[in-house]
Amino acid sequence: MLGFDTICGDSGDRGRKFAERLNSGWTIRDAWIRACTETEDSDTDWADLRADASGTDTFNDHWHGKGFVSADPVSPTSRFYLRGAC
Repeated sequence: MLGFDTICGDSGDRGRKFAERLNSGWTIRDAWIRACTETEDSDTDWADLRADASGTDTFNDHWHGKGFVSADPVSPTSRFYLRGAC
């Protein structure tokens, strides 16, 4: 799940920047972070929430057809919340 840990502004081109990187083979997480850092001020924090289980690797997930895609963790054994300054 991608979003923000703080209040964010409205960007007319965040989605385009995110999609361009996804289609270029970036991981979903990295594409989101870059799109946020390019469209928000440094006092805004991006956020990424994910879960994993044995046999999954959601950290390295890509857009379908653009790289590795992890199986969905049916019964998650670990959850991760990452955030950082844009």
